[in-house]
Amino acid sequence: MTDLTVKYFSSGMTGAPQIANNWGDLVTMLDACLINGFALKAIDTLTFADGIATATISSGHAYRPFQVVEIAGAEQPEYNGQFRVLTATMTTFTYAVTGTPVSPATTVTSLSAKVAPLGWDKPFSATHKAAYRSKNPQSPQNLLLIDNSLKTPNYTTSWAKWANVGIVEDLSDIDTIVGAQAPMTRTTRRRTGSRSPPASGVGTSGSTRAAPSTRAMATAAAVGATGC
Repeated sequence: MTDLTVKYFSSGMTGAPQIANNWGDLVTMLDACLINGFALKAIDTLTFADGIATATISSGHAYRPFQVVEIAGAEQPEYNGQFRVLTATMTTFTYAVTGTPVSPATTVTSLSAKVAPLGWDKPFSATHKAAYRSKNPQSPQNLLLIDNSLKTPNYTTSWAKWANVGIVEDLSDIDTIVGAQAPMTRTTRRRTGSRSPPASGVGTSGSTRAAPSTRAMATAAAVGATGC
C-alpha cells in the first residue's frame, strides 16, 4: 500500500487558500490544509486498467504528481479514498488502485477529486478562532490554538493583521486553556513569547503578522509532519 503519511502543500497550487491582510485568513488556510482539503473538481469519467485508475476532468485541473488527492462518489469502493497522483496531464491524472473494479466507475451522485487534507480534528472554534488536534495516536494530543480575530482595544486599521498562535494541553472552550501551554503566560512566571515583527509566516511562539502572502501554508505541512 502506498505510504500517504507525508502530504505537501504550497501557495502556488491552483485552488490553494490565500492569506491576505484579513482577519480569519490564517484559520481559513488551516481549515483547508488540515480539515477540509481544497481544489474540489468534478470528475467526468473514472476508468481502470492494469491496476491504474485514470480520472478525466475535461474542464482541466492542476493536480500534480506525488500530490495526495481524495476521490469520492464512486459506487465501486476501490476507486474512493486518498491516493498519491502518479501522472498528470491538463485534463487527466492517474493513481494506483487495489482490486479490479468495474470500469468505468459508476455513481449515484457525482465523482469528485480534491487535494486531500492532513485529516486533523477541530474540536473548538469561534469566529476567526480555531483549535486543531492531530488524529495520529502517537501524537501527544495537544492542541494547536489559533486566534486570528480582531484585536481590540487600540487597533489601528492601517496595521497588518496578526494571529496569536500557541500549543496548549487542552481547552474547556475556545477561550479557556486547561493545563500547560506554550508560549507561557506571565502567571507561570516564565518568559512569554514575543510578537513577531511585521512579516508573513507563522510560528508557535507568540504572535504572527499576516501580510499579504501565503507562506503560512508551510505551517500545515510542518504540523502535519510533527503532530502537536
